[in-house]
Amino acid sequence: MFMQWRRMAAPLSAVMLLGALYSAGSASAAGPEAEKLPEWAAAEMTYWQSAGLLQGNEKGELLPAQQVTRAELAAMLDRIFQFNARSEASFTDVPANAWYADNVSKAAAAGIIKGTGDGRFQPQSIVTRQEAATMAARAFHVSQESASAAPFADDAQVGAWARESVYALKAAGYAQGNPAGQFQPLQALTRAEAVKLLHNIMGGLIHDASEHREVNGRNLVVNTAGGSLLGADLSGSLYLAPGLGEGDFAIGQSTIAGTVYVQGGGVHTITITDSTIGQLVIDRADGPVRVVIEGDSAIDAILIQSEDAQLELGEGVSVDQWELDASSVLVNGKAKTSDTIGKPEEQEPEKESESGSNNGGGYYGGGTVVTPETPKTTALYTYEQAQSQLANTGAEALVKQYLTFLADPTYTPALASPKAPMPDLVNAKTFVDYQFTVKPSIFPSMRDINSSVLNAARTTLWLGTDEGVTKVDLATNTMTPYTTAEKQLVDNRVLLLIDDGATGVYVITETGVSHIYH
Repeated sequence: MFMQWRRMAAPLSAVMLLGALYSAGSASAAGPEAEKLPEWAAAEMTYWQSAGLLQGNEKGELLPAQQVTRAELAAMLDRIFQFNARSEASFTDVPANAWYADNVSKAAAAGIIKGTGDGRFQPQSIVTRQEAATMAARAFHVSQESASAAPFADDAQVGAWARESVYALKAAGYAQGNPAGQFQPLQALTRAEAVKLLHNIMGGLIHDASEHREVNGRNLVVNTAGGSLLGADLSGSLYLAPGLGEGDFAIGQSTIAGTVYVQGGGVHTITITDSTIGQLVIDRADGPVRVVIEGDSAIDAILIQSEDAQLELGEGVSVDQWELDASSVLVNGKAKTSDTIGKPEEQEPEKESESGSNNGGGYYGGGTVVTPETPKTTALYTYEQAQSQLANTGAEALVKQYLTFLADPTYTPALASPKAPMPDLVNAKTFVDYQFTVKPSIFPSMRDINSSVLNAARTTLWLGTDEGVTKVDLATNTMTPYTTAEKQLVDNRVLLLIDDGATGVYVITETGVSHIYH
């Protein structure tokens, strides 16, 4: 008997199943009236066409019964996630000018397809059910945590290489056998079945830059930057896909019981506020990524797989477990390794003076004399030195990004971009565009203040003017000036201040960069 992928009902709302809530357009556009879509997949195929995930032929027909090729399935997955990275290696049977060449290259770079083992991909071969299951499981990170209660009746036909993926989808409820309990792993997959399978796993899709409130359901994919998710309640996982590119996305007052996968976002920040998350996996493969977690957020576990990641955690954030699958990561401005991540900062031991106990008395008759640590000397850079010597993560990456804007002949520091939305607090002298993650001056209207920044602990305020930098100790109101005359700045006209997250502030002036330490 003909087997179908599991026909799942909408978990909380039919809107979630169709994903209509998550796009600026409507999902009501259907194919030609003459084409009859199978009832069990009609809604999904119609939505996929409106969302640009499924393309018809020259007549606009979706051809639900047509068998899917390996290249076509790779293209479907690429349209969902909007992958960016491309494989350095190429398959010998994938022509560079083929319509699917770019999709296949990106799917290979994402680890979704492996080829046939002889340098070929066989793009025009019809994809089998077990091949589709394997590609889908890899794309959506569906893994089998425990052994399946009951194997399929035709378990012997399931390839060893596909067994884990097939039973992971079965355990998760995304695929089931026919009434005879058979999976039919070698049978071809139709376009309707492919859409049904992938849609069941994807759940919902956000592919616009809008604000989305109170989204409920199982899984959700976000492949477009600039939007936000507020008050969401997901029983499964949230995929912040590579399609976010270098853009930003915000999550607030949400509960995600499963995993939040951060695969895009760049240094323009993924922000998580007052949210509860089962697991956070940071796995952007093709560039730096910055994640800011604020408010009363609670995360059971954080896994960091990106080599160029930066995390900033607020005081009210709780994380139960850390795992680092990379050489190091910046957490609140400090480099962490697998040995130090998630552990409290070690206190520096007090240093005794060379005179020992000061004739047995010290200052108070017996205590040790502590020698204050000498402040670290301010580091001065030209623009060129900063671009070549500073790191590509954390505050140093933001410095280099801002210098790139300054070198752009189309950017005028005295003016904000007329095409970019203006935030509530904007410093016109240093404002670049609406996605630049450095916060503008908190005193935008105060005369002579070009830029200012308050450290995360709210103990030190830095002010930048045309006359240099002033550090304000908020506990004592003590003010400390920094100028060119004292060799603390390259020049005195401050364009932008960037908190380094740990020891001081970066100062970008008209002709150079300074790193001032507390």
